[in-house]
Amino acid sequence: LLQCRSAEVARPLADDLAEYVTGRMHDELSWKDVTVHACTVLASHDKVVFVTPAELQAGSPQLRYAEDEGYRLVTVPDDISTRLRSATDIDGRPIFNLDGYREAWNDSFTFHFVEPGHLTPAELATYKLTERLIALARVSHHHTWAGAVLISETMRLDDSGDSVAGLWEPEHSRIVIRRDQLADPRAYCGTLLHELTHAASGHPDNSLDFENALTTMLGHVAVEALRARPAEAARHDTTAPPSMESTNRWRPAFRRR
Repeated sequence: LLQCRSAEVARPLADDLAEYVTGRMHDELSWKDVTVHACTVLASHDKVVFVTPAELQAGSPQLRYAEDEGYRLVTVPDDISTRLRSATDIDGRPIFNLDGYREAWNDSFTFHFVEPGHLTPAELATYKLTERLIALARVSHHHTWAGAVLISETMRLDDSGDSVAGLWEPEHSRIVIRRDQLADPRAYCGTLLHELTHAASGHPDNSLDFENALTTMLGHVAVEALRARPAEAARHDTTAPPSMESTNRWRPAFRRR
C-alpha cells in the first residue's frame, strides 16, 4: 500500500477515508503510515482539504469557502490531520488540512473596498459616526493613528475560520471593517473602538495589556460623551451624596429568618 501512487488507487482510498466517521474504514487504513500515504496520494490527484470530525461539525465558513473553490472535504482523525500539517504530496506541493487551507487563503486574500458613495443611505449614516467616535476616544492624540477607516466586503479568517469583523493594519496605518457591521451602529462602533485600541496601544488581542488599554479607552469615551451632554450628566452628578431613595434602589433586600 505504501508503494501505491496512481490516481486509480487514490479515489478508493478517499472513499475509504470518508468511512472513518462511521467506523467502517478498512483495517489497513487504521495504520497511521498507510493513512498518511493515502492522503499524500489523494492530494496529488484531487483538490482536497483534510478535516477532522470536530472541524466538520463546527461548520465554520472556511469549509464553504473551500468547497466553493472546488476542494473536496475528506475526514481524517485528529492525529493524522496534525501530521499532514507539514506534509507535501508526491509532487512536493503542500497538503492542506484546515489550518493550512486557512493560512493559504489569508495569504492570497485581497480586500474588496467599498467607497462611501457606494454605501446605502443607512450604511452611510452609520459610517458618518466614525469621526465623532474617534474624537470621543481621543485617538487623534496618538502618533500611530493616521485616521483611515475603510470598509471592505471581504475580510481575513480568524483562527476559528470565521471572517474577522475588523482589523488594524499598522503597516498601512489603517483600520478595515467588514461591511455588514454597518447594519447596526452599535456593532460598528464596538468594532471600531476595538480596533482603535489596537491602533493606539499596539497591544494584541487576548492580552492583559490590551484589556487595560480598552478599559481606558472606554473611560475616555464615557467621559467625553457625558461632557457633551451636560444636562443629562447633571442628573447623574456623582459629586453630590446619594439620596436615601437612590441608595435603597440598589441595596439588596434581606429577610429575617
